[in-house]
Amino acid sequence: MNVEYQTRRRHSKSYVLLPLRDNKSKLTAKRIYDYLDNRKLIMDYLTNYVFRLVEPEGDVNKSRREMCGFWKSLRSCKLIDVHVPPKQLKLVREYSRHLNADLVKRRAINSIVTLGFYNKGMNEDDIMQDVVDALCTLNDNDVEKALRYKTKKAQQLNSDELPGSLTYTARSELTIIDKTTGEVYSHNSMSKNEFQGDFTNE
Repeated sequence: MNVEYQTRRRHSKSYVLLPLRDNKSKLTAKRIYDYLDNRKLIMDYLTNYVFRLVEPEGDVNKSRREMCGFWKSLRSCKLIDVHVPPKQLKLVREYSRHLNADLVKRRAINSIVTLGFYNKGMNEDDIMQDVVDALCTLNDNDVEKALRYKTKKAQQLNSDELPGSLTYTARSELTIIDKTTGEVYSHNSMSKNEFQGDFTNE
């Protein structure tokens, strides 16, 4: 039986390859030889984090289930002509949150701007107003859908590679208030179907 993985370039490019051997003499082909030297670590990563077969029953979160017998046997196969690094070493990725956090942010901003055009037609509102308007269109169903998506996404992402938060400058002094009542927005106030809001400094 032959088990193969096909990954995109942006996935394999994120591997932080360990210098198990000195391949500087290979010049432009150095990274190719580094890949070959890191094959064992790459295979361990792919068969543990990217795709694996687990027991059909157990924890509701499949990522926490034991691997099935076949998968354990597959991962225990003898490797031929492969550099076997020390057991304590494992593959590390320059994970997508470092590479793509800004891309996701830009995509969210672009979507908010587009939503503003769809909802208000052609306008010259500033971006902060577009952000506020987008938040103000949220209702109970939107919040529930977002919560379900967040739960699903949390199960898909690799918690080992997302141990903490990114270092960034948050506008934490901003909040949302209801201009008709003066009520300050919090996650508990999302029971309203819709609210009018504005950003203000606390």
